[in-house]
Amino acid sequence: MKRLIIIALLLFAPTISAADFMDSFAEYRAQIRLSAGVTDTSTAFATDTVLNRFIRLSVVHVNNLLKTYKATTSAVTAYHDGSYALDSVLGVIYVEWSKNDSLKALLYAPKNQWYQLGVQKIVDKSGYEQRPSYYDFVGGTLYLYPSPVIAGDTIMVTYRGKIGNVSAAASLTNIEQQYRTAVLAYATYRVALARQSPVVQFYKDDYAEAVVSLKEAVDGKN
Repeated sequence: MKRLIIIALLLFAPTISAADFMDSFAEYRAQIRLSAGVTDTSTAFATDTVLNRFIRLSVVHVNNLLKTYKATTSAVTAYHDGSYALDSVLGVIYVEWSKNDSLKALLYAPKNQWYQLGVQKIVDKSGYEQRPSYYDFVGGTLYLYPSPVIAGDTIMVTYRGKIGNVSAAASLTNIEQQYRTAVLAYATYRVALARQSPVVQFYKDDYAEAVVSLKEAVDGKN
């Protein structure tokens, strides 16, 4: 048996382009209502306010699980300071040292393995070798090894992080498109659960399948 939510997506898809697919609360609300078998504007089924709350809940849940929000931040090195706090970061994708037109990609290495690495000091080096070569990210802090001996360099960090102020968000365009079906599936499941739908298990299975597919698709590609 085909999942109800997949049928809903297929029915509704012709009116949505690839660029704007579920980029707003209105699109999510329409999809949830359609999958429940009501018109896409039915407030008797659930008000817009109620559905928006479930959608925001789903955004936070899926983002924490799959790290859907990709962004870039930076830190400025300080002399002999090897740790830098990164707010709202759930996981680091890659780290680069930047100076004028020069770039150096840092390699990931857990802190407990640093003593095994060949590079142990950089005070007597020059150029690229005078900069950190490795990083680790633990508990919201980025660690660099060896510790910088030059202040004022820029460390660029590409990461997956928390979505700021989701409670007041008016748009959902910062959710990467590949993750939007999972957000929809979880929101639909939670609405069905709240309404004690007799087919709530179908929605739960849809969500579980969406998560598995996404994890397989992005594994090793972040």
